[in-house]
Amino acid sequence: MPNLVFQRLQRPHRWLLLLVWCLSGAALAQTPSVEWPGRIVRLSHVEGLAQVLMPGRADWTPLDPAIPLIGGAQIATEPGSRAELHSGSTAMRIEGRTRLGLGTLDDLSTQLQITEGTLSVRVRALVHGERVEFNTPNLAFLVGQPGEYRIDLDPARGWTRLTLHSGSGTVYGEQGETRVLSAPQQIIFAGRQLFTPPFVRSGD
Repeated sequence: MPNLVFQRLQRPHRWLLLLVWCLSGAALAQTPSVEWPGRIVRLSHVEGLAQVLMPGRADWTPLDPAIPLIGGAQIATEPGSRAELHSGSTAMRIEGRTRLGLGTLDDLSTQLQITEGTLSVRVRALVHGERVEFNTPNLAFLVGQPGEYRIDLDPARGWTRLTLHSGSGTVYGEQGETRVLSAPQQIIFAGRQLFTPPFVRSGD
């Protein structure tokens, strides 16, 4: 049927149709493929004032459950506010005045950067080779097994408090030193070195 229609067109119309087809093919060939991130973060619940700054944007906008969050996004909640997010088998809750950045997000990595406030994380499962990592100005914490974790960060005092309700993980300091933690445990780190003062611990 398409060939019959083409044959019935007058000669000038045939050449016009051929030109349109050629231009369309060239445009499709030059269109770059869209690469979606291997993992995204979705907002499941929000109370109070919560905003997000998406990568490449200049303005903060309200958190919206309909908009997926990707690596590079910055999230901010204010006093009295709370937001719950999910990424794969990991559930996250931030509350009060909190500043959270989404780092690397792919099939094997979930990297979170907190610079102020409170972050609670529940890791339901870890596949082989998967990394769930929290970073603060004091340290980096790599989850070792499924569990429930909480990070409280006070930038005015310069300390990070890690609470392990269940699970285990490894803390990394500024000089590459490491410390393995297991639940139930709570430790306050002041500064970037794990084994030299100032260092406060509790719950060992």
